[in-house]
Amino acid sequence: CDVSVNKEGPENHVAWVAKCVARDPPLESAMKLLKHWLRQRRIPPAKEGGYPSLVWGILQVHTARCSVMLTWDHDRVGEVLKRVAMFFERFAS
Repeated sequence: CDVSVNKEGPENHVAWVAKCVARDPPLESAMKLLKHWLRQRRIPPAKEGGYPSLVWGILQVHTARCSVMLTWDHDRVGEVLKRVAMFFERFAS
């Protein structure tokens, strides 16, 4: 049974991520690739004590917004890989 006391905050975050993805189409594929990577590495999901998917999405958007490298050059695969590489460059230890 899920109990949510404050649904407004998470709903606002989801809407914000959706707006960011609408402005930056390769970001959606980069987020999907990151989720796949997390599953392959067996990084625990929220129900197992890890971070929720929304947190990973917000980190991905943050990385894209903070980068000065981002230019849309219509090479979708290259753009997706660029975003994922920037994510790991920023947050890898």
